[in-house]
Amino acid sequence: TSPGKFRFAHDRIRESSYSLLPPGDARKEVHLKVGRQLRLWADTQSELGLFQSGFTKESLLLHATKQLNAGADLIFDDWELIDLVDLNYQAAELAARRTAFFSAIEYLQMGILLLGVEAGWMNQFDRTLKFHVALARMQYCCGLLDECWDTSEAVIQNGKCFADKSRVYRTRILCLMHNNLLSDGLNLTLDVFHFMGEPMPRRFVMFHVVREFLKARKFLNRTSDEGLLALPVVHDENIETQFDFLQQLAEIGFLMSRVDYLLLSSLRCVTLIAEKGKYPRSFVATQLWAWAVKGQMCEFDEAMHYGMLSNTLAERQKDSIPGVVARMFAHFYSYVHHWKRPPRESLRANSDAFQTMWNHGDVDTVLLEAVMYLNHLFAAGEPLQKVLAVCERYSEAFVDYQQMTHWHICSSQHQAILNLVGRSRNPSILSGIVMDSKACQEVWKLSSNAPALFNFQFWSMVLGFHFGDLHTAKRHIKAMRRDLFAEGPSFLVPLRLLYTSLVYFALFRNSRKGKYRKRALGSWKQLQQWASKGAVNCRVLCQILEAEDRASRSWSTHRSSSTSTCLDGAMKVYDQAIQSVTEWGLVQLVALVNELAGTWLLCHSRDPRAGKYLSRAIECYEKWGAMAIVQDLKLRHSKDIQVQGQ
Repeated sequence: TSPGKFRFAHDRIRESSYSLLPPGDARKEVHLKVGRQLRLWADTQSELGLFQSGFTKESLLLHATKQLNAGADLIFDDWELIDLVDLNYQAAELAARRTAFFSAIEYLQMGILLLGVEAGWMNQFDRTLKFHVALARMQYCCGLLDECWDTSEAVIQNGKCFADKSRVYRTRILCLMHNNLLSDGLNLTLDVFHFMGEPMPRRFVMFHVVREFLKARKFLNRTSDEGLLALPVVHDENIETQFDFLQQLAEIGFLMSRVDYLLLSSLRCVTLIAEKGKYPRSFVATQLWAWAVKGQMCEFDEAMHYGMLSNTLAERQKDSIPGVVARMFAHFYSYVHHWKRPPRESLRANSDAFQTMWNHGDVDTVLLEAVMYLNHLFAAGEPLQKVLAVCERYSEAFVDYQQMTHWHICSSQHQAILNLVGRSRNPSILSGIVMDSKACQEVWKLSSNAPALFNFQFWSMVLGFHFGDLHTAKRHIKAMRRDLFAEGPSFLVPLRLLYTSLVYFALFRNSRKGKYRKRALGSWKQLQQWASKGAVNCRVLCQILEAEDRASRSWSTHRSSSTSTCLDGAMKVYDQAIQSVTEWGLVQLVALVNELAGTWLLCHSRDPRAGKYLSRAIECYEKWGAMAIVQDLKLRHSKDIQVQGQ
C-alpha cells in the first residue's frame, strides 16, 4: 500500500485480529478509544476543510458512531452521552438518504436506548420525540408495520399536543393504506382534521366541494399568474401540517375512487393560499387544480396552463424540497402533459422525476406513484422487455417494503406484459407467474382497492382483444365501474376507450348486431368530445376508430357496386392513422393499426394488400417485443404473409 495507509488483506485476517482483543470491558474500552479519536479527527478535519483520500465527513461520522456505540456502556459523562445520541440521529439521517433504512433503524434504536426508553420522555422529551417519529417512519419504509404501529403509539401516549403527534398520525394512515384498510385510513384522516380544529365533512361532501370550488375559482380568476408568482412565501408550521393531511386525504380519495374527497382536498389546498398566503408547497395546490379539477372538467388548455404555472413555482423550491418538487413533476407529466403532447416527449422528464425521488430517499412516495410511471412506459410504446424489467424491479420493492396495496395495483400490468412477451401458457388470460387472478380479485373487492380492480379489467380487455377472445374482453368492459380510474386523467383512460370501441366494432363485424356498433360509437364519441376540447392525444385515437367505423359500415355494402369506394375510403383513413401514430413514435399503435387494416382487407375482400399490412404489423410487434402477438398473427395468417413475402 501507499505510505500511511494500511489495510487487511482479507476479512478473515481482520476478524482473527479482532478476536484477539479481550472480551468484556477491555474490548469496549478499545472501541471507545477509537471512536473518540475518530470523532476528534472528524471535527478537526471538518474545521480545516481537509479530508484524507478515501475518507469523507460522512464516512468518518458513521465509523465514529459505530465505534462509540460499541463502547457506550463505558461513557458516564452526560454531555458525551447526549453528543452520542445526536451522532446516532445524524447517522440515521445519512443512512436514510442512502435508502439504508434498516441501518437507520439501528442508529435510532440505539439513540432511544441511550436516552432511556421511559426516562427519555421525562428528561429529554424533544430528542426522544424526534427519535420515535423518525423510527416509526423508517419502520414503515421497511415494511415493519406492526413495529411502526407500536412506536407511533408511544408518541401518541406521551405527546403533549397535536403538533407532537401529527407526523406519526400520517405514518399510521400510511400503514392502514398499505394494509388495504383504506376505509380505516380515511376515518383516521378525518379524525386528524378534527384534532387540528379544521373538521372535514363526513356527509354531504359534494355540497362542501361546490362551496370550496367557488372560493378557489374566485381567487384564481382575480389573481394573475404574475400576481401569484409575486406573493411572498409564508412559513407557518400549522399550514404545512394541514397541507400534509390534505394531500393524504387526496391520496386516499384517489385510491378509493372517492372523487368528492379528492376534489375537496384539492380545492382546500388552493383556498389555503387565498386565506393564509403562498406557502412553500403552493405549487402542489395549483398542480392539483390543474389535473384534479380542470382536467376532470375536460378543460385541457386550462389544465396545461396551471400545470406550467406550477412548474414555475416549483422551480423556486427545487433546492429546498427536491423530493416534493419531483413528485409534482411526475403528476404533471402523468396527468396533464400527455393530453396535449405525445407521451414519448415527456418520458425522459418523468423518469428523471422518479429517479430524483429515489435519490432523496422518498421510497414510499415512489412506490405510491409507481403505477403512473409504468403506465407511461406502456403508453409511450417503450420496448416491452424494458417495461418488464421496470415492473420486476418495482414488484421486488413492493415485496421488500411490504407495500402490498401498490403491488396489487401494479400486478395486472406486470402479468399482462409477461403474457405479451410470450411468457405465459395462455396469453389471453390474465393469470400466471405473477398473480392468481381469482385470489387477487377477492382481496381487491374486500379491501375496496378500486385501482387494482380497474387495472385487472383494463389489461384483461387488452389481452382479450389482441388474442381474439372478444367475449372475455366484453365481459371485462362491462365490469368496469365508471369511476375515477376509468374516466380520470391517467394514460390508460384514452386507451380504455380505444380498446372498448375496437372490441365492439369487432363484435359487430362478427355478429352483425347493431347494439355492438352503438356501443363502439359511444366510446368513440367520448374521445371526439375530448379531442374537440383540446386533448391532442385523443385525435390520433379518433383516426383509428374512424377507420374502424368506415370498415364496419362497408360490410353493409360489400355486395353492392359501392364496394370499391368504401374499400378505398376506409384504407385512406387507415393510412392516415398509421402516419399519425408513426409521427408520434408509438410503435405499438403502428403495429395495431396495420393489423386492423390487414385483417379487415382479408375478411372483406381477400385483398392482396393485406399481406403487406400484416407483415408490417408483425415487424412492429417484434420491434415492440410482443412476441406472443407475433406468434398468434403468424399462426392465423401465415399463407397471406408468405404471399406478401414472395
